[in-house]
Amino acid sequence: MSEDNTKNLPRKINPAQTFENLVEWVGTESRKHHAPGLIIGISGTDSLLTYLACAEAYERQGKGNRVLGLHFDHLAEAIPEAGSDKITCLKDEFKWVVRDIVPWLKSVAPKAEIEIDQTLLLSDDNQRWGKLFSRAIADVPQSGEMTNQHYFPVGTRNATEDYLGSYSQISKAVSMMPIVDLFKSEVMEICDYLQVPDIAMEKSREIDCACGRFDIPAFHMQELDWVIMNKKGMLSEAFLNDNIDKDLLRDINAFVTEERILNAFRKETPYEPASNLVAEL
Repeated sequence: MSEDNTKNLPRKINPAQTFENLVEWVGTESRKHHAPGLIIGISGTDSLLTYLACAEAYERQGKGNRVLGLHFDHLAEAIPEAGSDKITCLKDEFKWVVRDIVPWLKSVAPKAEIEIDQTLLLSDDNQRWGKLFSRAIADVPQSGEMTNQHYFPVGTRNATEDYLGSYSQISKAVSMMPIVDLFKSEVMEICDYLQVPDIAMEKSREIDCACGRFDIPAFHMQELDWVIMNKKGMLSEAFLNDNIDKDLLRDINAFVTEERILNAFRKETPYEPASNLVAEL
């Protein structure tokens, strides 16, 4: 098939081989950079896929216990009441991860570790990342010498988030990002192949203001990825016109443009002087 014809259809991934590629990449990079362990924040499908790839990579190296999943079991989720600035706390918003996901992870990756952090009252992504980075070096002696007890923080950014810029600024400080070439709909395909529990799959298709997922990413995940593929030169305009309702396509394009503008600073930072500012004597 020629390159031009390929662009007339979205790419079709092989979930099994793609997962194997992720595992191999994590293993190769970890050995290359002497990573004694990997730590991943556990929340939804992106992090579950990342965690499982890391767990399998380290299991093959005979050190499966050096992968740590850290889940923040928030005591409550805060949302504004309709028509007011008052905050209402909804209990048990995140209990599904502890109830349904953690036992499943322990069954499929029994040697990898999981910790539950219950110190955060509300969902705050920056605080979660700060605590994850702190936990990565928590076992290092107070002398400050790096030992084999620290972890490399692993990011869970996917290709959809990467293009939109819809990720935390602090998340740029991770040591590796295995799934950054996978669009969200492709992450879901691999999670389905891995038999990730249905509740995690369903939560990925719900609006979640705390993590920046609104109606278009939640309800039109596939169509959003198609539009991004088109903008990246991977898919033809004709395919979009033939497969997405005209009004929806307009709304998705507007959403992508707005997100790119709103989040442009993340690609540009840290800002650096255009010229040398040093004043020599």
